[in-house]
This record gives sequence, C-alpha cells and structure tokens, in this order.
Amino acid sequence: MLLLAVPAYWPRLLRSLWVDEAGSYWMAQKGFYEGIERAAGFSGQSMLYAAVASWFWVPDGPWMECLLRMPSVAGIGLMLYFTARLASRVLGPAGGLCAFVLALFHPMTLEVFLQARPYGLAGAAVAGSYWLLYEWVERRSWRWAASYGVAVALVCYFHYLYVAALGAQLLYLAWVFFGEGRRERWGQVVAALAGAAVLVMPLAAQFLRTAAQVKELSYEARPDLFDLVTAMTPMPLAGVAVGLICVGAVFFRGRDGKWLEMRVLGLWAGWWAMAPVALFLVSQGETVRLFVTRYLGSSTVALALLLAALAVGLFSARVVAGGAMLVALALGGPVGWWMGSQPTKLEALPMVEIVRSITPERPPPVFFHSLLTESNILPWRKGLEGSYAFNELVAYPIPNRVYGLPIRMDADVEYHIKGILDGELAGAPVVVFVKMGELPPFEVREMVNRGYRVEIQARNYYMVGIFRRNPVP
Repeated sequence: MLLLAVPAYWPRLLRSLWVDEAGSYWMAQKGFYEGIERAAGFSGQSMLYAAVASWFWVPDGPWMECLLRMPSVAGIGLMLYFTARLASRVLGPAGGLCAFVLALFHPMTLEVFLQARPYGLAGAAVAGSYWLLYEWVERRSWRWAASYGVAVALVCYFHYLYVAALGAQLLYLAWVFFGEGRRERWGQVVAALAGAAVLVMPLAAQFLRTAAQVKELSYEARPDLFDLVTAMTPMPLAGVAVGLICVGAVFFRGRDGKWLEMRVLGLWAGWWAMAPVALFLVSQGETVRLFVTRYLGSSTVALALLLAALAVGLFSARVVAGGAMLVALALGGPVGWWMGSQPTKLEALPMVEIVRSITPERPPPVFFHSLLTESNILPWRKGLEGSYAFNELVAYPIPNRVYGLPIRMDADVEYHIKGILDGELAGAPVVVFVKMGELPPFEVREMVNRGYRVEIQARNYYMVGIFRRNPVP
C-alpha cells in the first residue's frame, strides 16, 4: 500500500519551497536553540516545530527541500498509525485499512501536511489525541489518560488553530459521563487536561502577541457557505457520503453484525465539523479571517473515518478491503506521479531563476515585495538581515542588491521607493520589481515616467517586472 503512495509523494517532496516553507528554512538555519528563539518572535509559528526542523536543515543542494520536509513525513506516518489504530478498534481490520488509505491519499495530506510546515505533525497530534481518548474511555487507566494529555499539549505546540478540532472531545466526554452515566475514574481525564494546560503555559506570551496582531495576519476574503462545504468535503462525493452516515447510521451494522457505536460516530462527525465551522463563523467578522485551507487540516482524519464507517456499514469486509486497494491503485502509481509532478503557483524558485537570469554579469537592483500579511508592521526597510519578511530570498539567495518592500502599498512605501530611485539608483540602466500578483500601478507609472520600458516575466503567481532605461535619442 505504501509503495503505491511513493509516486504520489516523491515529486511533491522535491518541489521548491513556497513563502511559508521558506519561513521554516529561515527559522531552522541557525540551529536548535536559535530556531526556537526565531519562532518565538515570528507571529503564530511553532517553536517545537522550528526546533525539530533544525535537525533536517541544510543550506542548499538537490536534497534541501526534501530533507526539510522530513518532519512532516514523520508526522504523516504517525497520523496514519493513529488513524488505523482507532478505525481498527471501532470498525475492524477492513475499516482500519479503508481509513488508512483515505487518509493517505487525502488532498490535505498530499498538499498541506507534506509541506515543510508544522501541519503534518499537528494533524498527527490531533489524531493521536482522539485515539488515546477513545482508549481511555474504554479502558480507564492512567497510562491512556496521561498520553492523551500529552497529545493535547502537542496540538497546541504545533498549531494553535488545530486546537479547535478538540472541542468535540468535550462533548463526547459529557455524553459518556452524563448521557451514559459512565463516570468511573473521571478524575484521570480531568487531571490529564489540567496537565496539558500546565504544559502549554510557556506558549502564553507568544499566543498573546499573535492575538494582538490578528488583524494584520488576516488576509482572506470573508468565506461563504460554498467555501465551507468545499473545504469540508475535498474528496469527490464525500459530502453525500457523510450525509448518508448522519441520516442512516442507525441502520448500519459493523463487524460481527453489531450496531456501530452512535456516540463514536457522533464524536467523529463533531471532529469533522468542529474546526471548519468554528473558523467559518469567526471569519464572518470584519477584522479576523482564519478560514484558510491549511488551517482546516485538523478535520482530515475525521472525514476518512466517517467514510470508512459508511463502507463498513454497507459492505462486507472483503469488499471494503478490495475497495481500499482500488482507491490506492487509482490515486497512486502513474496517476499519483503525474498529479504530484504538476508545479504549484506559489513556488519561489521559478521567480528566483528569472531574477538570476537578468544580466547575470551585472545583476540589477531588485525591489522585492514581501508576501507576509504582517510585513507592513515589520522592519521591512532593513531588508533580508533585519526581518523575516523576505524568506524566499534567504532560502534561494540572489546576487542582486535587494530593497525590501511590504505587501501593501501606502504613502510611506511610495515615498521610500521614490527616495531610492532619486538617490542611489538614479540613472540605473535596469531596475527589477518583484511581487506576488500584479505589480502596483504606482511602480509601473513611476518607472515609465522616468524613461523606462517595462517587460513582465512570470512562471507562476510571482510577477517579475524588468524595467530597462530607454536609449537616449
């Protein structure tokens, strides 16, 4: 099964970094302890992930991107293990295999969890917490409770927003304690959650600083119901399948003819819906926009579990196992290789290659716009050495003189550009501007008025504006 996944995963591991992954490169490049310090000062970043990533950092070379993504590969492996254990416990071996395959080839796993970012490890921590909580409810031992508390703390350490998925666990415990009256050793899980709260206390300062900057960190448009539905059901027909589960789960029988546990299906359904709905509702306001695809990965495993439950309820174990193999064959192998080999629109290296090719014997000055939403409040005037706003050029250096610019134009930024053009770059034969998306009209107008002609080159969303001075008649 894993061999079928290699063609889907391998080309993605070799892709060049995009801006957020370049941020991981920047945090990890100075080693373990400075990685933690850099992450602590970088809004919303995981200090634990930066420390782990520092062990896999190399400055350059053909394996640089692949090595930096190794912690995410480990996270995916752990997530799949927890998924299979939980599904096998509830649905039987065939259900465990089905959930494993669906999580292995889930679009979120392939396109987000595999990035050199903390999402894969955060997803593993979420999946682990659900498995461990289920085991504690069934076994009521300190070993499971303590492990559950550690998993909850790890979710916080790897990604704050993935904590939203844990809300369903509180509802599950409430049902077990009060709906079913099973309150034996309830103090164990309460102590585990209290211990998790103590473990995450070192994150308080960074969390408060990030919360204070939430307006600057928000950039997505307000989501609508269509966005919510498509985010929750990225796999074809998944929405219809989950709807069938919710309406007809009581009629589905699990292994050995036993009814599937409704409280467990309710737990998984809550897990699947909790984070997307919560972030959707929060993002309906005017200032906070948190409904971003990569922040919704905490519900990935839940969808795989629900679909596996549907399969086990409708079909025999042999059919479920065979269907899982067919899914792996359809999404792995040559098809997986072809899909994984498609370049993304956010990779930084194609842009860097364009810049490097412009008069390489005399590299022109480059005005480079940061892609970070908070860059306007960072010391962007200091350039690469004074800020983490330009990490693409840290991961992929260029020999050019770089003038850093923030993501948004305002009067102060315009005045800054004019000052440089009137000063040290007066009469420069070639000047380059780089920005994700269209170049600001001010920059094009300013350069044309100064006697330059413009040429735009782009291989993806990065636009490279090359301004060459018109010859004097």
